[in-house]
Amino acid sequence: MRHLVIGVFFRKRDSWWLGAPTTTPWLAASVATLRNSMFYGVIGPVEGKANALAGNMKDHLGESTLSDVQVSETEFRFTKRYAHHQDTIRYVFRKQKDGTWAGEFSGSNSGCGKVKCVLLAVPDEFFSSKHHSQTVRKLESRPRLQGDGRAAPSG
Repeated sequence: MRHLVIGVFFRKRDSWWLGAPTTTPWLAASVATLRNSMFYGVIGPVEGKANALAGNMKDHLGESTLSDVQVSETEFRFTKRYAHHQDTIRYVFRKQKDGTWAGEFSGSNSGCGKVKCVLLAVPDEFFSSKHHSQTVRKLESRPRLQGDGRAAPSG
């Protein structure tokens, strides 16, 4: 069994605001903002290692690998490392009453922030090309529809 991971991480950022009010000269101020970014990935068993999990993930910063993955009834945690640098980022989630996961991340270069996600269990066959080929064949065997909902002429 594998899991799809879909979520959002939140990070506090300082931004500069420039303004030119009509009664005073130009002003500049530092404003703290909360920015969010989506991520998605897959975790699953490591071949040849009993009970070991690993995975991969992608977000606006690039692709990453997940190691030290642990999933229990109440906690989900992993270490993330981007392909383009060696900094590791530690994620720790706790299961919420609504079934989602919420927690925090931290890394020496990335800083820290809040994170939320959902885990969706999917069978290994979901990733099988045989499974996808069968689905495509089933879709291709169905009559095609025209824009008005009627079956398109065959041939």
